[in-house]
Amino acid sequence: MKKITVCLLSVFLFVFLSEQSLFASAPERENHVQNISHMLQTKGLKKNFNNIYTEAAFLSFGEKQQLYSSCKDEPLAPFLINWLIGFGIGSFVQKDYLSGGLCLTADITSYGLGLTGLILWQKEFFDASRNADKDAGSLFRMVFSMGKALPFIVAGGILSTAFRIYGMIAPWVYGASYNKRLEEALRMGEARVSITPLVLPDASCGLALRLEL
Repeated sequence: MKKITVCLLSVFLFVFLSEQSLFASAPERENHVQNISHMLQTKGLKKNFNNIYTEAAFLSFGEKQQLYSSCKDEPLAPFLINWLIGFGIGSFVQKDYLSGGLCLTADITSYGLGLTGLILWQKEFFDASRNADKDAGSLFRMVFSMGKALPFIVAGGILSTAFRIYGMIAPWVYGASYNKRLEEALRMGEARVSITPLVLPDASCGLALRLEL
C-alpha cells in the first residue's frame, strides 16, 4: 500500500509540474506563433526562413500544422487568373514575380507582334485594292496569303499560346515548392519526444517515451 501511495504521489507531482510548465510557457509559445505569422505576412518566407526555423523549435506539432494550414500557398486562384486574364497577374498575386514578369513580357510582346501583323496586312490589303483594276487576282491573293503580315501574326499567336500554358502551370509548380519550403521552415518533418508517467498493474511506476512525427 505504501508503495502504491508513493508511486501515485510521484505521478501526481510529475503531472502537476508538467502542467505548470505548460501553462507558464503558453504565452511565450503564442508569441512565437504570432512572430512567425508576422514574418510570413511582411517579408515573406524566403527572407525570413532562418528566423522562422528558429522560432518553430518552440512550437508543438499541432501549432505547426495550424500555421501551415493558414499560411500555405493555394495555387487555384492564380491559375484561374492566368488562364482567363493572362499578363502574369495571377503569378504576381501569388508573389511569384519571376513567372509573372515572364508572362507579362510575353503577352505584351505577342500582342505587339499580332498588332504589327494586322497593320501590315491592312496596308498590303489597301495597296492591293488600289491595283485591283489593273490586276484582279492580286486582291484575292492578298486576302489569303497576307504577305509579310503572316509571320508576325503566327509568331504572336505561338508566343501567346506558349506562355498562356506556362502561366497555367507555373502557379502549381510555385505553390508546391513554396509549401515544401514552408514545411521545412516549420520543422514539420522533425520528430518530437514527449514523456508520460505510467502506473503498472503490479503497482510499479515508470515513464513512457512518446515519439511524435
